[in-house]
Amino acid sequence: MNKKTLILPIIFFALLVLTVASALADTTTIITPETAIVGETDLFCHIDVDGQEVSVDDINPYTIAWKSDATGATWDYLGTQALSASALSEYANHEVICAVGYTYTQGGQVIFIQIFDDSNSVPIEPDRTPSAQLTVPSQAYVDDNVELVCSATGGNQPLTIEIDAEGNGNFQDVTSTNGILNHVYTQTGNYNPECIVTDFDGDSAADDADIEIIEEEQPEEELTITSIDCFDNVVINEHQICSVNVEDNEGNPEEDVDVSLYYLGNGDFGSCVTDNHGNCNVERIMTELGTFTVYGTAEKQGFVPDDDTYPRAIFTVYEQASDYNIINLHTYNDSAYIFRDNEFYRYEGLYVSFQIIDLVTGEFIDEDIVTSSTLVGQNDQVDLYEVGYDDATNTYRYALDNIPLSDSFLGIGEVFAFAFNFTDGTGDMEQANIMILNNPPYIQPVIPDIEIPVNVGYSLDLNTYGHDIEDDYYNIDLIWYVSGVSGDYFTANVVGQTLYVYPAAEGSEYITLIVEDHNGDTAIQSVFVDITEEETLNEPPVIENIPDQAIMEGESFIEFDLDDYTEDPDNTDDELIFSYSGNADINVEIDSQTHVVTLTYHSGWTGSETITFRAEDPEGLYDTDEALFTVEEQIQDNVTADADGPYKGFVDEPLTFDASGSQNAVLYIWDFGDGSTAETTDMYINHTYGHKGDYDIGLTVIGEFGGTDTDTTTARIIERTNYKTEEENKPEDDIHLGEIELYGKNSKEDFVIEGSDYLILKVSVRNNGETDLEDLRVKIMIPYLGIENTGGSFDLDEDESATQKLITFIDVEPGEYWVKVTVSNGKVRESEYRFLIVE
Repeated sequence: MNKKTLILPIIFFALLVLTVASALADTTTIITPETAIVGETDLFCHIDVDGQEVSVDDINPYTIAWKSDATGATWDYLGTQALSASALSEYANHEVICAVGYTYTQGGQVIFIQIFDDSNSVPIEPDRTPSAQLTVPSQAYVDDNVELVCSATGGNQPLTIEIDAEGNGNFQDVTSTNGILNHVYTQTGNYNPECIVTDFDGDSAADDADIEIIEEEQPEEELTITSIDCFDNVVINEHQICSVNVEDNEGNPEEDVDVSLYYLGNGDFGSCVTDNHGNCNVERIMTELGTFTVYGTAEKQGFVPDDDTYPRAIFTVYEQASDYNIINLHTYNDSAYIFRDNEFYRYEGLYVSFQIIDLVTGEFIDEDIVTSSTLVGQNDQVDLYEVGYDDATNTYRYALDNIPLSDSFLGIGEVFAFAFNFTDGTGDMEQANIMILNNPPYIQPVIPDIEIPVNVGYSLDLNTYGHDIEDDYYNIDLIWYVSGVSGDYFTANVVGQTLYVYPAAEGSEYITLIVEDHNGDTAIQSVFVDITEEETLNEPPVIENIPDQAIMEGESFIEFDLDDYTEDPDNTDDELIFSYSGNADINVEIDSQTHVVTLTYHSGWTGSETITFRAEDPEGLYDTDEALFTVEEQIQDNVTADADGPYKGFVDEPLTFDASGSQNAVLYIWDFGDGSTAETTDMYINHTYGHKGDYDIGLTVIGEFGGTDTDTTTARIIERTNYKTEEENKPEDDIHLGEIELYGKNSKEDFVIEGSDYLILKVSVRNNGETDLEDLRVKIMIPYLGIENTGGSFDLDEDESATQKLITFIDVEPGEYWVKVTVSNGKVRESEYRFLIVE
């Protein structure tokens, strides 16, 4: 706004005039607007005294007057009110006169003396035509939320915006949502939505657009067997229990699925139906010795079935031990194994102990036996971890920190104990029954008493009061009921998780709130409800949807007006008081007049703060809204090195080094420990050693911005012995040895075993021929040590694979040995060699 300055002469009125001049100071200026727009802008007069704008209160006892028509004879005496006139509603040139005068009383009459005034002709601008632009997506899905945006410009304010979403003449007023309409189309087809913008004096503009609504293609639902867990080892004529889990194609558990398990190439194993967690158990008495592989199929109407042969479970059936037996299998509820118990709640700890007795000597066995323990629920199973052997009580101890919360474990459960002597292929197993109970729901904190006026509705979110261990874990809503309501003073009901009370008359009584979990257990609480006399309502303000902001370090937050996010049906924006809380490093300023928020922060600070803004009305009712403000640190070069390893290889054979575990690296520098180094931008590199030995490996990585990090590992290089591997099978050969795994039961490290440990062999065998192969056996030999072990027979159809497992006890001196692995049935044969390190 341009300012017009006019210094007016002082009119002398004897002594009175001198007093007035002194009070008004040397230079007093009245400033009026130069232009105004019809229906849009108020006309204001501002008073400057000695170059500084002052308010009306500052120049008492002077009286302010103004008029908008130079020919009018009447002044509007405003007293101590603001110098403003209503917006003009007609097109014309209006002359604005502002005056400052001194008022005094003489002889009982008020006399007004005009000291000076300022006149300014204010032209009123002509009408402006609005414009409209409708923006919609070209295509959307049925039943989706579609956003239609009508952008309005120009025109004489205020503007009214209407949108007809389906082009059928049904316009909706969307002015309050800034021209945005969210609409759900319920049928497919081509639509032509339209928007109309109308300004203050009736001028309008329109725009339309085309949108196609189509059906969303639904993905075909599929079933997947995600796991089959069986006991790894069982005893002949005892129970084998296999637990199966089934999910849909979105990874959710699927119930009421028909599951069938089969022996690989050898008929039916059993069937079950999944529960609400997608689990079920198949139980079978094993009547044959040997190693078996089972797979499953899953079927349910409306789903694509899972009918492949994966995943698979492999287990071995051993002879019943004749010289030892599991006795005194007990369950406890404490980690000290003192308090025996057979009833447990889900999520409670389970502790198991048992003894193994030598039937020949009558003494307890504490070595050369491999033991384990498993909890089997109604439709699932979980292994317990080994606590250790207690010499004082001659017991093996196992524990489960928390019984799973799944319904698959609810009800009667079984605890199994296993003992096996893999050397002579015998074992024993024992079981004990327990009862697994449901944790009932509980109410906490206590639901408060309710006191409301007779004309005020009431609601209470019960979700914060009801709790249940199982239902909370699986995000299952509890069920609430209300009872004991007479209806004399109010009615009440529960919808979802919310209690609603509808007053009818003054009075009070107790009601009962009941919460029930999905297993049918309940908790109750009585609540006192008092309906008081009617009161005059004042609605609190509502402040919501203040947007979060995230900026980079050095940038500035965008200012925003709290009035845009606040509504109060009882008070204007000027009557509301705004405040804030929760900030520490971000400085917040709220302009007391405009309610515009300005956010600043100290140089160098980064982080996030959630700031709460509060809007309060004159009667103390308030509402709050939170927004997250983040200053992000400029990109840093956080680089880490990972050399992987340790590595093992052979002399004069390439060894691959892997740096893929490193983070944010663009250059890899290797020191191979034999005097050789290499730089590469690849995460993988090969290096060949000319001599056996142990080498220290170093890796230095460099990031994009120059950051560095280092990591070290080792490489053991050995020489091959005189043993030669047999010629590799050609693709058309009948039998093929695939992946071979060798490791110790204790070490778990590939091709490394302790001096006294069980050596575990896992080998993949495939039939590449065109005929079925029968009576195959896998054999492991360590010629230098005279160790030899042969597994049970198995069959392979053409193009079929199987994984075989052998367990052999080794008690030898440290060294390096060749291991020969052979698969044969007397007609076909293949052998592979692997190097074994005994530490």
